[in-house]
Amino acid sequence: MSHSEKCPICLGKGKVPAGFYEPTMGTNSESCKSCGGKGWIEVQDSVLPRYPSPFIPPFSPSIPQPPNHTWFSSWCLSSDSTDSTITRL
Repeated sequence: MSHSEKCPICLGKGKVPAGFYEPTMGTNSESCKSCGGKGWIEVQDSVLPRYPSPFIPPFSPSIPQPPNHTWFSSWCLSSDSTDSTITRL
């Protein structure tokens, strides 16, 4: 793909001052050789390399369960306590 941009030599006017390219006498301006007198140039779009997207595992609706340890199941944080003390169930 490509797009057009204003000519950086003639600043989009299509003409440059006389003597810009070679010393000449008489004319006030001459056609811009960079853009061919159009005032714009065609610029190729930069193409970024495309990499495959990383693997994203499918959504799992199951919620991980805590390990089944006797000490873990018999102790927990008290939800009704304001000081977050550990209580035995």
